[in-house]
Amino acid sequence: MPFSYASASPTERTLLTGHIQQHGRHRLKNCRQAVLWISVIWIFFIYFSAVLPLFPTKTTVGLGIVASLMSLLFLTTFFVTKLTDPVDPVSRIGSSMPDGEPVESSALLKVAIKYDEDLRYCAKCGTYVCGSSYHCPICQKCVLLFDHHCIWLNNCIGSRNYACFIISSSSAFILSATVFTSTLVIMSERIHSILLVGWWKFMYRYATERNSLPTFEILFIRCRPDVWLALVCATEILVFVIMILLLCLIIFHFYLMCHNTTTLEYIRQTRNYPVRALWDT
Repeated sequence: MPFSYASASPTERTLLTGHIQQHGRHRLKNCRQAVLWISVIWIFFIYFSAVLPLFPTKTTVGLGIVASLMSLLFLTTFFVTKLTDPVDPVSRIGSSMPDGEPVESSALLKVAIKYDEDLRYCAKCGTYVCGSSYHCPICQKCVLLFDHHCIWLNNCIGSRNYACFIISSSSAFILSATVFTSTLVIMSERIHSILLVGWWKFMYRYATERNSLPTFEILFIRCRPDVWLALVCATEILVFVIMILLLCLIIFHFYLMCHNTTTLEYIRQTRNYPVRALWDT
């Protein structure tokens, strides 16, 4: 008898379509995540070792507290968003429900009523799901109030982790703005001190009269001004790009929240897709 996808069990469909991804650590990391963490570690290293120590003591303590709190909030909400499984609760129950059990008498209807949702059948999951759910082709599961699949988190953003996603993005923006502004201040001071003397004269005096000139340090070790400026300038450009991208992301999602919609629904509406297409992938 030929195999029929429509009559296959959820387990058989998983084997055909791919492994169901539970959360952000359920699959191997991609290159984008590697780039993300290399960038974050690099920014933290340069800021805390080459920029922050050059401020006066009180300023260093104040900026250090703000940066540390924002870093803690960002990392906490980042991993909560990444490790939260946003799967449709009805889909989770339906996949373990015995075949032939009436939907009306099952726990599916109770869960749907709890979330104020209608039920519909997802052919790819092989079970009933909430009406507002969307089947993510990457995670191979239906996500309640699906917003988008985040490549940086390697996880879907839905109703269960959307709030943490917004907090994580906002704290990352505040952190990047703090790093960018304070780094710009210390860079301006150092560049101004060089321009007052002249580059070559400053370099000569820095090599012979270090105690009378502003310091350039990384991990409390003196280094050449040109090396310090090159590293800090490169980091500042990276932080600026991240800050602008985060600002655009936050503005877009606040716009979506004000209009009570999701990224998926916004894309569907702007491209004039029919409402039925929300469930057709």
